[in-house]
Amino acid sequence: MQLTQAQKIAVGILVVAAIGMGVYYFTTKPSALPPADQGSLVVPTTATSTTQATSTSSIPSTPSTPSTPSTPSTPPTQPVGPTLTSLMDIGSKAYGAKNYVLARDTWEQASKAYPQNYFSFASLAELYAKNLIDYKKAEANYKMAIKNAPPGSSAGVYQNLYDFYLYTTKADPVTLENTLKDAILKNPKAVEFRVLLARRYQESGRIAEAKAQFDAAIQVATTAKNTTLVAQLQTEKDSF
Repeated sequence: MQLTQAQKIAVGILVVAAIGMGVYYFTTKPSALPPADQGSLVVPTTATSTTQATSTSSIPSTPSTPSTPSTPSTPPTQPVGPTLTSLMDIGSKAYGAKNYVLARDTWEQASKAYPQNYFSFASLAELYAKNLIDYKKAEANYKMAIKNAPPGSSAGVYQNLYDFYLYTTKADPVTLENTLKDAILKNPKAVEFRVLLARRYQESGRIAEAKAQFDAAIQVATTAKNTTLVAQLQTEKDSF
């Protein structure tokens, strides 16, 4: 798969995977956040890949003679299989029709054919977590999607994994805390993970660590010149 195709696909799926993440955390302070929306399985509109052909019009053909046969034209290159985009689209349509088995089979095919992509793994993770109910496969696909995601682009997958641990498998506090720490490490500009970690620290009485996470979140928001967010974070920090 060409890089340009991956970039086109990435725009759609990351927007949907990250829906509702940012603003919600800072306008309210819930004790528990709602589980991720199944809309994260929606796949972007098919991107069209173009191939630039090499022109040979300026190269004169060799005349055909009894001793010098003409060279046959090179046959067009045949596709080796369906593109990642087409497989994701087929799976998305199947999912929309509640044909979860076809969606699974198509996205599994995409994962095998394009093992370095992260879109199919992220979609499979949500499918196994919410529809086909296989938590081991869900967790494995979440982790593979995170592994394959470009730097700074895994925030949506981390949020879904955190929600999966928090609401579905009821993971232990250490697992939840480490998931947020990893999310911060891989997505340093994603303020929401610092806030979630700060709230966990606060709830367990680790006030100094909670304030430190809010300070880090405030620094990120300050660098981004988001004065409204800075004020909201400061207000929450000062509340405990």
